[in-house]
This record gives sequence, C-alpha cells and structure tokens, in this order.
Amino acid sequence: MALDQNTQQNVIIAAAILAGTNGTDSDVKRHTERIAGYLSDGSLPMGAFKQIEDRDANTSKVDGFPATVIGMDKELTSTRGVVLLRTKPSKYHPNGQEFARTERTDTESGRAQAQALQALVGHKVFITKGVEGTGGNNVRVVRSFEDKGIDPEFMAGVNNGIQTNALFIYDYDQPQNQGGMGPEMLAKMATRQTTLQPA
Repeated sequence: MALDQNTQQNVIIAAAILAGTNGTDSDVKRHTERIAGYLSDGSLPMGAFKQIEDRDANTSKVDGFPATVIGMDKELTSTRGVVLLRTKPSKYHPNGQEFARTERTDTESGRAQAQALQALVGHKVFITKGVEGTGGNNVRVVRSFEDKGIDPEFMAGVNNGIQTNALFIYDYDQPQNQGGMGPEMLAKMATRQTTLQPA
C-alpha cells in the first residue's frame, strides 16, 4: 500500500494529536504505524467500508418518519433486533404500528444500535430505514434514529409497569397485508412481548 504525501501528512497530524502535547517522537511514530495499518487492504477498519458498500448496493427506498418505540423483540434466525413502532396510520399500516429490523447484533455496531433502541422504549424518535435485500427477501432495516424525548401518551398508559393503552401494545396478530409480520416472521420472534399485554 502506497500512501500519497497528503494522506501521509494527515496520518502524522492525527498521530501527533493522539500523542498529545507531551508526546515524544516515538509516541507519534507508534500512532503513525497504527493509523497507517488501518489503511491497509484487509484491515478491520477497511473491511467496514466493504460492508457499507455491500449494504448500500443491496438497499433501496431509504426514507425517514417519526414514531414512538413501543417495544423490542429479537429475530432468532438472524440475530437482528426487531424494533416495534407506533406511527401515524397509513395505507400500509392502518393501525399505526409497524416494525423494522436493526443491524445484526453479532456485530459491535449492530449490538450497540439494538441496545440504544431498547433504551428508547416509550420515546418519540425519528427513524431512517432502508429496504434491504437479504437472501431473496426485502426487509426494512434501521439506518439511523434520533431521540425526540419521552412520549407522554405512552407514559400515560403505563400502570404498575404494564402498558394498558392498546395503541402502544404491538399487535402481533395484525394481518400481513395490513403491515403485520405474517406467520413466517412471527415464528422467528423471541418473546412476542406477552408480558406487555393489558391485564
């Protein structure tokens, strides 16, 4: 791998910043070697670019929308988290509920994404999702999200730790042609959140 002079200078500047004001030339050299190693073909960081390129090549129809996170589940066959959402009712989701998968949780970034969304149950968010082709199927995958704070309507329905407002309880039995999961997807769900059903 040959780095042009501009890249070399940027690597050295980054290494000097990491070494800090009290860093020695040896410290800068050590950080330079490490950073330059990241730029080598086959390195883990360079592999991340390949993963992103492959993902983007398999992704279509990226869009964003506001929603409330009403729960999380796990797709047993793929390790992906499944975020359950309350959205504005629409033609394809007449009851205002839909779901999207997280990135795979057997990767560090996917695990962090699923954990962050789990922590946002009861919060309003702005979700960006893409339709990703995987194994011949098209699935909705979360690309990014922004926390917009607690949804007071969600919290108003919580009684002794149980959500009692049906609008915020994911309906696993909604028909597939109305935005539901369908029997094949339902069979892959880990919990189906039975403990969150109203008493």
